[in-house]
Amino acid sequence: MISIESLFHLDGRLWRTLPPLFFRPGTLAKDYMSGKLARHVPPFRTFLVALLLFIFVSEGLTHHLAKEFEHKTEEAAHALHDPAAVKAHGDELLKSAQADYAKETAALQKEHAEDLKDAASSEEKALVEASYAKAFAAEKAEYDAVAADPIAAATHDLELTSKGMAVLDYEEVSVRAFAHDEKGAGSLKAKINKALKNPEALMLTMFGWGHRLAVLLLPLMTLALGLLYVYRKRFYLFDHFLVACNLMSFIFLTNALVLALPDNLKIWGFRLLMVWTPVNIFMTLRGAYGSGILGALIKTLLLWLTTTISFALLVVGIFLVSVNGF
Repeated sequence: MISIESLFHLDGRLWRTLPPLFFRPGTLAKDYMSGKLARHVPPFRTFLVALLLFIFVSEGLTHHLAKEFEHKTEEAAHALHDPAAVKAHGDELLKSAQADYAKETAALQKEHAEDLKDAASSEEKALVEASYAKAFAAEKAEYDAVAADPIAAATHDLELTSKGMAVLDYEEVSVRAFAHDEKGAGSLKAKINKALKNPEALMLTMFGWGHRLAVLLLPLMTLALGLLYVYRKRFYLFDHFLVACNLMSFIFLTNALVLALPDNLKIWGFRLLMVWTPVNIFMTLRGAYGSGILGALIKTLLLWLTTTISFALLVVGIFLVSVNGF
């Protein structure tokens, strides 16, 4: 308890730090860069608190997903030995396949009519007809794979689910799962295909790696700020580090809060962050570096793009590391 209290420093400074971190980040960053630390928690400590909260929430979500995944596989394994459950699952698959077939066919018909209308010559019309004939045939084949034998489709689907795998589309019901095909089983493409057929397991692995590697974003943002303000000689790398701590603390804390929301509210939370995060960056750059409105807008865009690209590359790296275990 002493070590936790020491880290969080629950003496009132944390509560004097969080409001400006969220709503007046420029003022807070300027105070840090000016050495005015008495009223606030040191920026790196705030970052550590934010990171720990993010890891804590992510671990909880991962544990919840693991329990759901385990429950789903156990249910599927038991259902395989219950003919009534297999039949019920087959009926659900058929009903879902019918709904999807109707929806996709209607969408194709609309697109077909529009493309046919835009076709200028008979040759273009023939190409449109041929293209949509293949598309309609593919949709029907996916539906027929289930409609021909719902019991077999249900058995196949339950077998995959019981082994921690999931059918991505109805076309796969009529073929063996890639994981059971020994051809090319050790290649990267094979592992990626197998991982994509195991979305729950893949998500668990990526979550496990993701929040541990998220700390790499701090030095990346520090370097990005250094490059953006390389012409401002009065700012040193340590100043950029302090600002990066502020920004990453905001990002980790807000993402932890959104991840803790109920599933139906998460999407709205992330939409809010898509607006709030750039605004927070803009306010931080204005206050910390004294940038003009136009300069801060341009640098906010560049920093936001840099952070997004870095995050995307991190996700790709985590994905490749994760699929390597399949």
